[in-house]
Amino acid sequence: MPTLFQQLFGAWLIVGFAAGFTWLNAHPRFAVLGYVSPTAIAVGGIFQLVVGARFVAGIQDAIDGFYVTASARVFEVVMMTTGLVVGLVSGLDLARGLGVAVYISSDAPALGSVPAGFAGAVLTALLWAISYFANRRTLLVTAIAALVAWATYQGVLLSGLGPVVANFAGPMVAALGVTLVVRRWWQLPAFGIINAMGIPFVPGLTLYLGLLQVVGSSSAPADPSKGAATLGTAAAIALAIAGGASLGVYLGRGGRERTSRRGKRHLVPLAAPGEPEAKPGPVAG
Repeated sequence: MPTLFQQLFGAWLIVGFAAGFTWLNAHPRFAVLGYVSPTAIAVGGIFQLVVGARFVAGIQDAIDGFYVTASARVFEVVMMTTGLVVGLVSGLDLARGLGVAVYISSDAPALGSVPAGFAGAVLTALLWAISYFANRRTLLVTAIAALVAWATYQGVLLSGLGPVVANFAGPMVAALGVTLVVRRWWQLPAFGIINAMGIPFVPGLTLYLGLLQVVGSSSAPADPSKGAATLGTAAAIALAIAGGASLGVYLGRGGRERTSRRGKRHLVPLAAPGEPEAKPGPVAG
């Protein structure tokens, strides 16, 4: 099935579950589970369909100079987002036509404590890496990188520099460390570790809120201008994440190459058979 229809039917399924629990909440005698928040169902479901990771990957390809790949990724994001928006709008209209007004709040849900944020960041990175069959050592380094990135992110936020700078600094520091350490001492996929570490920073919730503000909900009418501003914030965060990761990798590669060149100066060239052993010195060339 084409991706557009996957997103559309996925949005219908999410709205269907939210509408079903909305109806159950209005008829307590049938609500075996008690009150279930339709907003929580919508946020949890739509967050899986929002193409935040692909959006960041497309921007990172553009920053790294892979413009054809970046164009393809961005166009894929546009088509998947179109399917999601059409599914949400048509699903909500269909629910209203059946007499079920689905309540989906357009306000951002409250975040948990700082320790919960660290736990969520590490678990998100680890589960993403597990989905791509990472081995144990890769998972260990991924967890450490996610901790470093999230600690840097929280530190920058506490300093008052704002979320965009924080989303730039966190991935940059972690990507620099991964590039310097992993490829020198451990033969692990640094690119995959950096991608997994960046997943907790992807602005999926911001994208979700922007889309919801564009299409409207039962709690708030459609406000395309406000939604466009929210989506612009998501784009700025995605650019910061991709730029930070790319800069960290670039700086890490430069440091690794300089370290490698310094090591080569202490190599002893091997003498050919029958010739006297060469004296220690710099390698020619």
